[in-house]
Amino acid sequence: MFTHRFLDHRGNLANPNERHLLSLSLEQSLNIVSSKSVDEFPIATGKNTGNKNVRARLGDVCFAGLKREEHGLSPVHLEIWQGFIFVNFDRMPSQSLNDFLRPMYGELEGYPFEKMTSCYSWSAVVNCNWKLALDAFQETYHVSYVHGRSIAGALLKSDAGGLRPLDGLCGDYHRRLSIAGNPKSVYGNPNALTSASNGEAPASANRPIGEAALRFGRGGARFDVAQEDLPKAINWTRHPNWAFDINVLFPDFYLSTRPNYYQAYNFRPLAHDRFWFDARVYYPEMTTAGGRFYQEYMKVSLRDVLLEDLSTLEHNQAACATRAKTHMVLQDFEIMVRHQFTVIERMIREGQASEGRSSEGRAGEARH
Repeated sequence: MFTHRFLDHRGNLANPNERHLLSLSLEQSLNIVSSKSVDEFPIATGKNTGNKNVRARLGDVCFAGLKREEHGLSPVHLEIWQGFIFVNFDRMPSQSLNDFLRPMYGELEGYPFEKMTSCYSWSAVVNCNWKLALDAFQETYHVSYVHGRSIAGALLKSDAGGLRPLDGLCGDYHRRLSIAGNPKSVYGNPNALTSASNGEAPASANRPIGEAALRFGRGGARFDVAQEDLPKAINWTRHPNWAFDINVLFPDFYLSTRPNYYQAYNFRPLAHDRFWFDARVYYPEMTTAGGRFYQEYMKVSLRDVLLEDLSTLEHNQAACATRAKTHMVLQDFEIMVRHQFTVIERMIREGQASEGRSSEGRAGEARH
């Protein structure tokens, strides 16, 4: 199943004029070769003949009769969207990256990704199927239970105590979910440290550190973005208590956007029951000690939320592996989960049909 795969953000490349070794998974890596600038990558090359790339220079090795240009590393298609680097392993991609993304995310273009220069990251190998893991990040009803002692109070609950999304959009490949928050909390206030902040302290008495972080952090960000200056795709319902949007770029790239920071997660499959989780959060640079205090508080809060999310996954995988149940029951809040499986099953059918036509064509040529 060939499609565009997220690799990295060009802001993480220290020198765009040098060669970079970027990881697609624990077992796969790509050499990114740039001759001029990161906007003009002429080629991306993957490992060859089963041997991995190495970071050290081993010197020139000669093989009699073999030409480097004929037997070197294999080229891979590479394109950039909003600073994000994507690769496609199909030798002849059927569509460009823009055609792949813009039907769903064209109105997200213009978000200030390039201004979020402070990046923090975590990674882990989790013994769970990547799709089962991604499911846990694209629905909201689990928040009241899994995150009951951390961020549940930061999101807007219904009268029954549930967390109903504001809206959801499903496209040919990708999906989007909009979430409401509690603006009087630190985590649920998308305007924290922006000019749109009303200056209110968090209402929860059991979050004194969060209250202090918000109070001391005001005015500490290097740049300020108001919601009305953001692209149309941000808070597309224009809900007054909106907190953030979840964007899942098929197949395994999760992008959560707010005015004051964004999160980028990857769920890279290693086996049917194991994946590599790569999580990054990007903030604007802070210019004051109070701003750094706020950023550090938000960073460790997110770390704890991720640990809570990951804590259930291996148990879920173990239960599924017993095959005691043959079906999974999904409710209305899990429309994004349903959409993911619908897209995957459609692409598998299309791939099988294409292979069938190719086999018939080859058989016909052989008969003639």
